[in-house]
Formats: sequence, structure tokens, C-alpha cells
Amino acid sequence: MAWHYSEVKQQLHFVCQTNSCTSQTDILGEYGYCPRCGLSNARTGFFQAVDKELTRLEEVRSTVSDRHERENVWEKMTVDAVSQFEALAKHRRRRLLRLPLTPNRRRELEGLNFQQLVNANRLLTQWFDIGMLEWAGKANNAKRQVPHSELEFIKIMVQKRHILIHNGGAVDHEYLNTTGDTSLQLDERIRIRSKQAKRFLILIRDMARNLLDNVEEGFSQEQTA
Repeated sequence: MAWHYSEVKQQLHFVCQTNSCTSQTDILGEYGYCPRCGLSNARTGFFQAVDKELTRLEEVRSTVSDRHERENVWEKMTVDAVSQFEALAKHRRRRLLRLPLTPNRRRELEGLNFQQLVNANRLLTQWFDIGMLEWAGKANNAKRQVPHSELEFIKIMVQKRHILIHNGGAVDHEYLNTTGDTSLQLDERIRIRSKQAKRFLILIRDMARNLLDNVEEGFSQEQTA
């Protein structure tokens, strides 16, 4: 029998992917916890969403001929990629908030802006010795690192996303000063190429995997007890 009454059925139904569990449940929002084993559905849900976007990107490349229509898709993918990552990071932040924290550190963590990817990584590394750009690895989970050469690209894509959302895609002084991008001029309409959108999606996926492994496996039992 279902655990809920039909009139209060929640927004998302998911099946727990833990081999020893496979329990089914409904939750509000995208991410939640299995009521049987307590594990989050975040890993499965996020990577399925990113893989779907990458598949769609290739489909649009091969089936849509209109340049403006294609560019609208790349722009939306760029905007949505950070939004999806932010939702995932906020969900896993709850795990970090279970750690012993001073009141000031708790407020800082609660207010951490995950849209600013590089800065969020810097603060998480400073506070907890974990981040999104690197996973130190364990016996059955090899070490990984987002190349430092990609950091400038990530910063520029985050700023382009900000311009798309808040300035109609037109370059402003803040964008030029923040990024140092000399390929664009003031008031010029930014453009996202399919290769840029794909590269950014893959980097977002890599950062999410590092964050999940760091939060879920990067602490000792004594720290999380």
C-alpha cells in the first residue's frame, strides 16, 4: 500500500537506486530521501537530467537548421545547467549543515551562492577541505580534478548566464570588467555556441560528481556522527 493518501500525492515519484533497497516514494521538488534507507535520489536524478540535455543538444545540432532557434537552445541550456547544479548543491548542503558549526559559519554556509561556481568551490575548500573541482579519491573511486585551464571558461560562462538572465544578453561594463573578455564589446549581444554549451554541461556534470562524492564520502564517520 502507498504511504500517502491519493489527495496529497507529492510532485515526484522515484525508485531508490540502492541495490539492497529499491523502495518507491513520492517527494516535493526534484530531490529527496528514500524513507526506507535514507539515501538521496540526487545523484541519479541530476545525472539523468544532464545526460538528457546532452542528448537533446546533439539532436538539435542535427535536426534544427535555423541559427537563431539553435542559439536559443544553447542559451537556455547554459542558464538551466547552473540552476540545476544550484538545486543539487542546496540539497546536499543539508548534509553539511549537520556538522558541528559555529553560528557565523552556519550563516555563511546557509547563504553560500552556488551560482558563483568558482567562488563556492573556494569557500567549501576553505571551510571543509572539500569542493567541486576535485575529488581526492578512495579505494574504488579514483581521484578526479577539473583542469585549472577550464576555470576561466567556467567564469566566463557563468557571467554570460548572468547577462542572459539580467540584461537581455547585452554585454555591460560589469561583464567586461569581471571577465576581461576582449572578444565582445559593450552592448554587443552575446552568443553561445553549441560547443560551448556542451563543454559547460560536461564541466557542470564533473563538478556535481565531485561535490556529491566529497559530501557523501569525504568525511569520516566521526565527523558526521
